[in-house]
Formats: sequence, structure tokens, C-alpha cells
Amino acid sequence: MTACGTTPEPIRTTEYIEATVPGALTACKPIPAIPDPPVTDKKVGRYIVDLIDAHDDCYGKNRKIGDLFGPGVRPGP
Repeated sequence: MTACGTTPEPIRTTEYIEATVPGALTACKPIPAIPDPPVTDKKVGRYIVDLIDAHDDCYGKNRKIGDLFGPGVRPGP
């Protein structure tokens, strides 16, 4: 009522929802093993590619997990 001169306080409720993360998003590719000697350029190159692939796999899955919890939510730094 405008005659009272005050505005009512908004009603706020808190609801907790249990989040379930699909199992496919909780397992990442393993970190590759360091190449055995003799270390060649080819072995180092494959190691770097495998290392980047493992990183991208986990990073992508972490982004998907963040998307499950809402826009703009990102795990980690």
C-alpha cells in the first residue's frame, strides 16, 4: 500500500540442489610417461603432443563441469 510509505521486504528462500557430475567428466587422460633413453627429437615431440592432449582433455572436462553449475562458473584459477 502506498499510503503506508514503506515497501515490503522481498521474500528470499535458499534451495540446495545436489549436483551430480557424470562419470565421464571425472576421469581425465593420464599424464604421459617421460620418454626412455635414448631420448630423440621424435620421442620428445610425441611426449609433448601427448602432454598437451592430456591437459586439453582435463581442461575441457573442467569447463563442462563448470557449465553444469551455471554460466560463468569455472573451477580453478
